[in-house]
Amino acid sequence: MVKAGLWALTVGPILGGMWLEWCGEGMWDGMERYRKWRDEYGERRRGGEGGSESGKAIITVINSWTSLSYWYVGIYALWQAAERGWGREPQNCGDVSLMWQVCIAGTLLWTGVASFLFHASLTELWRMLDAGGTMGITTFPLGFALWRWWASLGLRGAGEGGEVFLLISIGGFIMVHIMARTAGWSDIVLVTNLVGQLAVEWGPLGAWKSRRHAYAWGGYVALMGVGVGVRLLDVKRKKIFGEWGQKVAWVGHGVWHIITGTAVAVLIWCGGDVKEEFCLVTVEAAAQPFNAESIVKRLGDGLKGGDWMLGFIPPYPLGHAQIEGHEPWGWGVVFGVLGGAVLLRGLRMGWKKVREGRLGDILYFSSVHVALTTFAVISLRESVGWGEDWWAFLQPPLGGGLWAYYVAQMAFNLEAALYMVEGLAGSGEGGGGKKDVAMMIHHAATLFVIMAAWRFGFARVGAAVLIIHDASDIPIDAMRICQIADAELGLYVSVAAVLVSWAILRVYAFPAYIILSALKESGDMWKIFGDKNGGVGVPEWGIAMGYVVELTPLVVLWGLSCYWYVVILGKVLEELGVGGGGGGKNKNKNKKGD
Repeated sequence: MVKAGLWALTVGPILGGMWLEWCGEGMWDGMERYRKWRDEYGERRRGGEGGSESGKAIITVINSWTSLSYWYVGIYALWQAAERGWGREPQNCGDVSLMWQVCIAGTLLWTGVASFLFHASLTELWRMLDAGGTMGITTFPLGFALWRWWASLGLRGAGEGGEVFLLISIGGFIMVHIMARTAGWSDIVLVTNLVGQLAVEWGPLGAWKSRRHAYAWGGYVALMGVGVGVRLLDVKRKKIFGEWGQKVAWVGHGVWHIITGTAVAVLIWCGGDVKEEFCLVTVEAAAQPFNAESIVKRLGDGLKGGDWMLGFIPPYPLGHAQIEGHEPWGWGVVFGVLGGAVLLRGLRMGWKKVREGRLGDILYFSSVHVALTTFAVISLRESVGWGEDWWAFLQPPLGGGLWAYYVAQMAFNLEAALYMVEGLAGSGEGGGGKKDVAMMIHHAATLFVIMAAWRFGFARVGAAVLIIHDASDIPIDAMRICQIADAELGLYVSVAAVLVSWAILRVYAFPAYIILSALKESGDMWKIFGDKNGGVGVPEWGIAMGYVVELTPLVVLWGLSCYWYVVILGKVLEELGVGGGGGGKNKNKNKKGD
């Protein structure tokens, strides 16, 4: 089935590209185009002002189709991952943690798509995505090399999939797309990451010890060197070759696509046969039974072996509570969160197309809050685990509904946080002018809470936090819509709903059923993780630090809710005091949506 899907992927881009060619110039109407006739690669725009009336220039066609070299190398990487995951016994880090291979393949597939569509449309949006994807190709191989080096030293992360390094690499992949808004970063990031990876592979990891590995790396370096040289000549071609350089621009850029794609394929080919014994301990760990005695022993052994981070974070995938079959950063979670964030960004852009300005954002938040709350009410009544399951050391598996709800929530909060970061950077709309510090703290605290709860085994607690916030946000969304629509009766009703729902859910229920229960009903954790009576052996300061780290953002969220509730209540009392709601349109300016 997997291989059949890969075969389908080989045909898809060809058919898609042919369809785009058949659609012609009209396909790109309405998209933002470069102001100049020729872009930095010397390609002529399709149609439009200064473009060719007879159709697309041949250099655009060639550069578009040579971009698919990245796509097909990505398919080859997926094929290799399938062969190594199901076709043989694990023998290296790549076999043990296939997520790295899938991420590397995903970046190649994405870059192939982004580069093709950029050269086909020559729009600013796809230029940024193409540049971001090109830089992003190097983030995961560098992170993979650093994790293997770390694991080879016997430090934390050995054989556990390198969760920290993987998350950092994902963050780097997102960051380079933001950096791509400014031209010039591509060549700097590419060279830096490639040199860094080369230093790690040929230094501490000893790539020179295997003849095949040394030959493959030599070929990779040679091809990348030629590719980077061709790329630099391509950028400076007019200065070096004059007008003749413009006429043969497709040679430089098209060859750059093919050479660099081939270089990556050579490296993927050689990596499969490397022997890395230091990563194979994961296979043994996966076979451990799910019972308290076995898990306490594993936690204690990890603590003695120095595998705990900062003294209170257990080694992945173990948490403070253990959910049977839970893999916090499994491939389904990672791609579910990233894919969901991309889809939600598309939904946000869609609402902004329907209603420009602030109303578009309000409608986006409203639709997501309603959808997630409805899903929670219908699907999670039995699987959220209200009561004793929250703080139990051993917890049953997550139901499909709870798993899907949580992944969707992480995607939603990730997209919101990135949107606000774009605004802070001054390059997007997320900032909206005046910066709302309270809302920034709220987004950061929420994202930390749900990620930490998911990682440490308190997913049911995290789900309860999210349900309380989303349910009480729906009246806020209604109030803001009524403000803009001048719906006075709806405004009165929604304001009343806000005051009641926030008082019950955020001001009272949140601290009473979540924060206080964490202090009063988790006493068994002290016994299990303590250094007495056969516990894990964590000193009391370590357990206390864990409580502080996990409870502080919850207290921050409650404090912000109380602050906003007082602000809303004050505005309502102020309006009632001057004659009954005539200024209701100005209520709650501080609340921008969460």
